[in-house]
Amino acid sequence: MLLDTSYKTFKSKAKRSDLGKELAKLQRRMLASEAKISLIIMVEGWESSGRGRVMLDIVRELDQRYVHAYPDNGDSHTWPFMHNLWDGLPPYGETTIFSRSVYSPLFGTLGLEEDLLDQYTQIYYNTAQTLYDDHVILVKFFLDVSQETQQKRIENSYADPYLHLYVGPKDIKENSRYQLMRQHYDRILTKTNFEFSPWHVINAEDSNAAGAEALTILLDEVTKGIDRIEGQVPEVKRTYVEEKHILDEIPTKGSMSREDYDDQLEDLQEKAADLQLQLKARNIPTVIAFEGMDAGGKGGSIKRLTRLMDPRFSFVSTTAAPKQFENAHNYLWRFYQAFPQYGNMNIFDRSWYGRVLVERIEGFARPDEWERAYQEINHMELELYRHNCLVLKYYIHISKDEQKDRFEARMADTDKHYKITDEDWRNRDKWDLYWEATNEMLVRTSTDYAPWQVVPGDNKRYARIFILEDFIKRAEKALENHSPWSLSNLTS
Repeated sequence: MLLDTSYKTFKSKAKRSDLGKELAKLQRRMLASEAKISLIIMVEGWESSGRGRVMLDIVRELDQRYVHAYPDNGDSHTWPFMHNLWDGLPPYGETTIFSRSVYSPLFGTLGLEEDLLDQYTQIYYNTAQTLYDDHVILVKFFLDVSQETQQKRIENSYADPYLHLYVGPKDIKENSRYQLMRQHYDRILTKTNFEFSPWHVINAEDSNAAGAEALTILLDEVTKGIDRIEGQVPEVKRTYVEEKHILDEIPTKGSMSREDYDDQLEDLQEKAADLQLQLKARNIPTVIAFEGMDAGGKGGSIKRLTRLMDPRFSFVSTTAAPKQFENAHNYLWRFYQAFPQYGNMNIFDRSWYGRVLVERIEGFARPDEWERAYQEINHMELELYRHNCLVLKYYIHISKDEQKDRFEARMADTDKHYKITDEDWRNRDKWDLYWEATNEMLVRTSTDYAPWQVVPGDNKRYARIFILEDFIKRAEKALENHSPWSLSNLTS
């Protein structure tokens, strides 16, 4: 058990202000480090356990320009489970302190079946592993108080003209079923006590002592974290052995006449738009990723897919080279900013797969970074799927000769000059490298819950109809098999 009533109040010879100043030294060390280190602190605990006071002790001596306090906004269930964590992810060198955390939905939900809890736990584990590998130091606190202390603090807060803002029915309800909640909290803490991000349970009977203990733990954890990260030598563990040659096995050509195309297009677009509204009505979010060689026809396919869809609920994100502030975060951070809430749809013209394509080939990511990205992406898409999200991925497959023809057509058409750049021609010189990287991407990231659809793309009409028909089929299946998998649907 992590919640052990036998632990004693922490005794510190150092003042909290002195401990805070030592933490500020480590903050400056993180900011100066070339290793791109950041710090996340989560402060969980009982209601009225003194989380605010401990947080103040932690940040008081720090340079506030590089500290971000992230409150519990209470609506995390409408987003992918890890949205709040990614939304609050600090830039490299900086710190975020969470009041509550992404674990709050678990702490707030009684009666979780073991299988369901295991699935949630795996998602939390996967995300923590991704951040750990990306040089994030993650420190988790749980403040523990007795039932009597909690009740007394609730009563005192209600009697105070200002502190009463911090308490409410939730505090009283938790106190009234204290023993039941204690067993539940211990179960969640034990399940999510990962070796690389353990829980630190603090006796918060004395708020000053709790602050001193939290600071002491932070000094130790941050020091160990910085030493670990700065001492790392990037190591590439390549286990991939090419067995399948997907791009060689699937033809780029598909036949469709203009007459057949015109006969089918509008009916399919109307059906797709109707399904968009059905997905909205059932609160099913949709994420669609488009990838392919330059001039593959991604933009035209997206335009035909969305032409009759309600623009209030469907959005298109064009993924260009990351901006400076985006490069200050993990590569997945900017995509979490764009993932849809329940019922909405977001379509990505290029996506997170740039990590294993352009970033791999152009050297923007180290080999160890893009190598582990396959698993990180699979884990992220599993989270989306567990969030009841429909995840569709289309790779538009064109031949090298077809690309050349399209490039030359763009050069000859003044209205399409903006579509062709020197970089497009330069990328064409690396066709074989992109072909190899794409094949590996398709093999390693096509899963049961988020499979790739390779679309023959030499005939644009065929590709557009193919995608519309596949979207309709997959959306109908999602509606048929709809089974909400969310803590918001369970009884607390």
